[in-house]
Amino acid sequence: MRHTNIAVIGGGLSGITFAHFAAKSGKSVIILEKQPFPGGAIHTSAPYSGSDFFVELGAHTIYSSYGTLLEMIEDTGIKGNIIPHLKPGYLMYEKGGIVSLFSCVSFAGLAATLFRFPFYKKTGLTVKDYYTKVFGVKNYENLIHPMTSAVICQDSANVAADLLLKSRKKDKSYPRAFSLSGGLQPFLEKVASGNGISLHTSVSVSSIEQNDGKYIIRTGGGEYLSDSIALAADAFASAGLIDCWRDAPDRIKKLAERLKELPVKKSVAFGLSAPADSFKIQPFGYIIAKDSPFRAVVSRDVIKDELYRGATFHFKPESDPSVYSGTVHDILKINREQPINTETIEFTLPELRVTHAEWRREVESLSDVKNFYLLGNFFGGLSLEDCAIRAKHEAKRAAGE
Repeated sequence: MRHTNIAVIGGGLSGITFAHFAAKSGKSVIILEKQPFPGGAIHTSAPYSGSDFFVELGAHTIYSSYGTLLEMIEDTGIKGNIIPHLKPGYLMYEKGGIVSLFSCVSFAGLAATLFRFPFYKKTGLTVKDYYTKVFGVKNYENLIHPMTSAVICQDSANVAADLLLKSRKKDKSYPRAFSLSGGLQPFLEKVASGNGISLHTSVSVSSIEQNDGKYIIRTGGGEYLSDSIALAADAFASAGLIDCWRDAPDRIKKLAERLKELPVKKSVAFGLSAPADSFKIQPFGYIIAKDSPFRAVVSRDVIKDELYRGATFHFKPESDPSVYSGTVHDILKINREQPINTETIEFTLPELRVTHAEWRREVESLSDVKNFYLLGNFFGGLSLEDCAIRAKHEAKRAAGE
């Protein structure tokens, strides 16, 4: 039975960030990931052997305001791998065609509401309530609602306004928006290969129990003994892990029930790529969709490549991307006979409603237990940095800081 200071169950951004900072403080960490590869909601597709071309299917961008991720970039010595994003522009897909964003703006609506903008506070308001007040009903319905829904890959109307589009201090030594050579998933793999960290993939946890203050974690391939445990899956999956925890403390059992109450949404990502000359659409950065089976198209055009182009369609969960292959070709102006490389994955995302703050306080209170750490994308917001901040905070707690 292998022993470690901390066992992390889940090898996405949260689990790997936690492992990095815990190992940095001197802890030995094992990451147990059920998939054959780490990444979670970060998934990089590299469709062409021998090429450095890639398409992101999950998270697409690191920003200069993501301080925790920037720290990990510095720590792993890969700042030289940064690829600044180009700015090829934003478009709107409406009524089966591409239009400019400006065509969706009601300037009369702006004139009637914008002067009152400084007096509106986000706290306690949904995205719909807040942005309707700020920009007017028409602008909210025609532009802001599809735009914010595209950003978080789910209907944004009932999401808490103060958990979306946060303002953070930018590090001016970095580009405002960038990728890393090879993509974001190889970056996480690099972090997970750091000193003091051991990553185990294709490992499914079957049960957890405590004995003499130690955690015994059983999997299909063996057992692990750990001084501490960190749950780094989505809320429902973490609740399921607690349910299989033999003789879990009552407080932790109650935590599992609270985690099951978090509303979640599914998102389907459909990534594609083809030779660059197959695309007849002009380079673009983002297509926001209104009244469509997908919410957004995120283009690989933000990184110039002479040979290939690519994009990721973020579909609503009830939509089958294969049904819309013709539409995909038409939007990107690719001949329907042109073969394309494709990959499809599904994500589970939390829906952070206005009531989320109260739910979060209770979850944080219940999970504030010695040698137990709860991570995930369901605390302070939906961005990569929100996940990383929580993970670093818990790692510091594990280190006694």
